[in-house]
Amino acid sequence: MQPLFYGLEGVVEETLKVTAPKESEKRVHITIESEKPDKKDTIEVFLGYSDDEKIFWEPGKLNNGHFIIIGGSGAGKTETIRCIASELDKQGYPVLMVDFHGDMACEGCNIRTCEIKEGSKYYFNPLELDPKFEEITPLKATADFVDSIFINFPTLGIQQRNDLKEIVKRAYKKAGITSDKETWSRELKFKEIEDEIKSSEDKTTQSLKAYLNDIFDYELFSGSEKISVGSILEGGITHLNLRPLPESLKSLYADLFLRKIYYSLQALGEIPRGNITDKERFRLFVIVDEAKLLVSEKQGYKAVLNKYATELRKFGVGLILASQLISHFTDEILSNVAVKLCMKAENKEQARKNDKFFGVGEKELLNLKQGEGILIIGEEKVKLRIIPTWERI
Repeated sequence: MQPLFYGLEGVVEETLKVTAPKESEKRVHITIESEKPDKKDTIEVFLGYSDDEKIFWEPGKLNNGHFIIIGGSGAGKTETIRCIASELDKQGYPVLMVDFHGDMACEGCNIRTCEIKEGSKYYFNPLELDPKFEEITPLKATADFVDSIFINFPTLGIQQRNDLKEIVKRAYKKAGITSDKETWSRELKFKEIEDEIKSSEDKTTQSLKAYLNDIFDYELFSGSEKISVGSILEGGITHLNLRPLPESLKSLYADLFLRKIYYSLQALGEIPRGNITDKERFRLFVIVDEAKLLVSEKQGYKAVLNKYATELRKFGVGLILASQLISHFTDEILSNVAVKLCMKAENKEQARKNDKFFGVGEKELLNLKQGEGILIIGEEKVKLRIIPTWERI
């Protein structure tokens, strides 16, 4: 069996104890190895210690690079995210942080923060096409945009959705953008959609305006400095700080931006199979705190993480998702995540719900200290203490 965790001493197999309620003590066998692989070819993310042994996450040796972090407020999820991001950055892997609370940025990292707020200079255009991305036609871009609007404004009626779809289709036509990809170098500005909706006297369009007013007021898809997927993939940490936005706009912006990421990577093609290095296997790591905002499913419409979690691995993406409850994630997502870290529960109810999935004991989850957690890969479990960024050299 390929070792999952690497330590400082010789190659040994030992038993690491995970404390559970008195009536059932769980033990787990982990292989610990001293010789580490060539850092040029293998991602080694130092997480922390289990007793005196160093624990590393090595996504290239697992089925995928997906990682879920569960824990209550104050458990240490955000600091764990900072540690993982800084380690990936040191090893030259691009990271995208989708930050709903504005507190994920790590000090001393190669980080570019894009604060998305009213009148922000940073923007992206969800309706922009690219001749290189043949799958994203004007009709596909229109359908995706309307789907995302509906997921984030679920009381939007059928007539309003159809009206919005027709408005966007007309705007593409007016801009001279057709199914011919030779026309896709032209850009449909979101302002043109806004102007048509605002100037319309149609009752359905006027009711649609009430839903979209925040998008218009915050100038969500306008600015002077475009956030390009190309610049994100060049390296470093790109930090999307969505904290200044209203709740509904935070999830809408993140949803549409992650769709753009997905389609851009899809256009690059699938990662080659076989014996490849981690540099070839991973193009980007995407980190999302409060990931529950992007995994809801309403009336058959899947939010972005539900829709693409199973596909992202094929195109070189590792997902790192954090939330308070394991139940925030669908079975579809959980079945496609190789590593799970369960941190301290905030209360008995939270411990009960998380223990239903992890099976380590409610008391264990309540008694964990800040920064401690149970790391789970398949049937293997190990208790560890995350080493925070300020204790790292």
